[in-house]
Amino acid sequence: MELILYSHDDCSLCDRLESMIAPHIERLGATLTKRNIKNDRAWLRAYRDRIPVLMLGDRVLLEGRPEVDDVERVMNSI
Repeated sequence: MELILYSHDDCSLCDRLESMIAPHIERLGATLTKRNIKNDRAWLRAYRDRIPVLMLGDRVLLEGRPEVDDVERVMNSI
């Protein structure tokens, strides 16, 4: 299973979400692909005001500033 994290460099919210999901990535045996929205105009338009955005396929799992409970709930539902 591949999870995609849309983010950009020097994004403290992105770093925070990545650290919150790290134990779940390992537990699920998933891979995390990070996509820097500054590298693609379409990503920048779609996610500029929403990052970090965590996706599974075309489904948005988490975005913005999720709380620990939100992350736990979503990651345990996968």
